[in-house]
Parts: sequence; structure tokens; C-alpha cells
Amino acid sequence: MKAQQKRRLMILFITILFVGSFSIFLNRVSFDANFSVIDAISGATKQTHRKKDKANTVETWSYSIDDLSLPDKTAYIEETIHTETGDYVLLRKANLPDDTLVILSDSENRDYSKAVQEIASAYTNQNYKVKIRNCHETMMLSLAHAEHFDLFLLREEATS
Repeated sequence: MKAQQKRRLMILFITILFVGSFSIFLNRVSFDANFSVIDAISGATKQTHRKKDKANTVETWSYSIDDLSLPDKTAYIEETIHTETGDYVLLRKANLPDDTLVILSDSENRDYSKAVQEIASAYTNQNYKVKIRNCHETMMLSLAHAEHFDLFLLREEATS
């Protein structure tokens, strides 16, 4: 009788452990846009970050309107904005909303994020509310393609 109770308790414990861990896994997959099952299993993302930190390379970025594949290119205007540290070319909605402006940012590229911060500050100084949406590059380009932005940083203007 005791052996049977032990077995039932062991099965119950294992079942609760399995259901709990599977629930956590599904929750993470559902709500974390940057979560990748393959990366979690292989640890590839951690290795990539370590290699990138060791390499200490300068990350470059440059986008064009064609990279975004916008359904309605006429709804956006390409303009140059001047900040304290440089000039940037960005894509902005022709009719800016009255409330909050959304600008997309690549969370893994420090130089790009810094430039986005500067642009956000410049628009804040023009009495706009600016919301920066940080995400991975793939998600950023997907959101841009779906036109879920008001401002999009294309490239840094060449200084002469």
C-alpha cells in the first residue's frame, strides 16, 4: 500500500513539474517576440553575443525605402535631420499624428540605438511626444513593412 502511494506521489510530482515547465515555455514563446526555440536549445545566441563582444567590431547600418517594402511609399517622406553629433536621413509619415510618434530601433545595434535616441531628442525638442520601440532587426523591419511607425531611421548622412 505504501509503495503504491509513493508511486502515485512520484507520478503527481513529475506531472506537475512537466505541466509547469511546459506552461512557462509556451508563455515565453507566446509573449517574447525575440525568443527562438533553436537558440534556446543550441545556445547559439549566447555564443554569437560572446563572439561579437570579443570582436569589438563597429556595426554599420544603412536602410533604404526598398528595404522596407512599404505598401504605400507615397505616405512617407524622406528627410534629413540635423542633431548635435551628426546628420541623419529618416523616413517620416507625411501626416504626423498629433499624439505620440513611434520610432523603431534595433535593440542589438548600439550605434543605431544611439542615433535613434538623438532623433527622438530632436523631435522632443520640437514639442512632440516620442515613443521608441526597441526590438531585433528582423522584427523592426517587419514592423516597418507593416507601416507601424511614424519615424524610421534610414542612414547616417555622410559628413564632408
